[in-house]
Amino acid sequence: MESSRILTFFGTHTRGASGGIYRAWFDAVSGTFSETELAIEAANPTFLAVCPIRDLLFSTSELPATDGRDEGALFAYSVDKWSGDLRLINRVFSGGMNPSFVDCDHTEETVVTSNIRGGSVASFRIKPDGGLQGPSSVIEHETEGAGAHPRLQDAPHPHSIRFDPEGKFALACDRGSDRILIYQKEAETARLMPHKPHAIVTAHGAGPRHCVFHPNSRAVYVLNELNSTVTIFRYDPDEGRMEETETASTLPEGFAGENMTAEIEVSACGRFLFCSNRGHNSIAMFRVRANGRQLKQLGHYSTHGDWPRTIRIDPTGSWLVAANERTSDAYVFRIDPDNGKLTSTGAPLTVINPTCVQFFFQTSARE
Repeated sequence: MESSRILTFFGTHTRGASGGIYRAWFDAVSGTFSETELAIEAANPTFLAVCPIRDLLFSTSELPATDGRDEGALFAYSVDKWSGDLRLINRVFSGGMNPSFVDCDHTEETVVTSNIRGGSVASFRIKPDGGLQGPSSVIEHETEGAGAHPRLQDAPHPHSIRFDPEGKFALACDRGSDRILIYQKEAETARLMPHKPHAIVTAHGAGPRHCVFHPNSRAVYVLNELNSTVTIFRYDPDEGRMEETETASTLPEGFAGENMTAEIEVSACGRFLFCSNRGHNSIAMFRVRANGRQLKQLGHYSTHGDWPRTIRIDPTGSWLVAANERTSDAYVFRIDPDNGKLTSTGAPLTVINPTCVQFFFQTSARE
């Protein structure tokens, strides 16, 4: 018997009962998961990146120190796409303390990470066996902290770095300095080089966290963690230039509680944008207009749990998964293809302290 299913991995905080990276199988017809199971033990694998062409998965180890060095680490795994088993290939130091994000370019040749506590970004070449070489480049962010939030903006704290769709440029969202740093990748060496112009300054106290590109590559959306907004930039993929067009709140009008945004996703059709709110515990939904450069807020959907650290749209574009870190659960929502509205399936998935969801591979699996 054959059935369509999607191998899915969950990154976690390994405090409490979490043991590392978990896996489950997602049925894209019914919108349901199998029960989660531990794929491999790992220390604080808070963010994951997948390279499905080469059957690879990369994970951060978001720790301040590794083997006595003031650095976290990145782990490279080979993936058995039929069983979901992970095999460790190698581990490298991340180039700074507490790596919080990892991304792979579309050629599956280069990996980048942001060291949030270390204030740096780094790049790595992927070896033929799928492992990582030592850092090709480590770049310290040398600007001062923005200071609007003394604890979180005392110094540069890059929360993420993500390649654009062409893999030519990478954008680093620095929550601590209220800046987006633009880097150009040197293909021959996998080195990152500061681009000109290099820095985009956001609103004071915004705290840029993550970004996502519109499918047309002509717009990029930056999610600001500390003032609960999303900012649209016109993007030139040939020149690596960004121009701000507008900023929208991720919260409903009149909300007065504490909130921090976490993750941002755009639908494959490019018509809908989704952001997670921690505190309001919701998914903010927007309609995308004007070639990706305008947003209209359409409403909010409860995540049915506490602290939605991550959201992810499945490869079919039909479902959105919201994972709540503090309540150790995840919920699936059907995305209406006409208006983008979300409908919860109502069935929670237990996953301990989830911080990242990555769909890996869709198969016609043998049962």
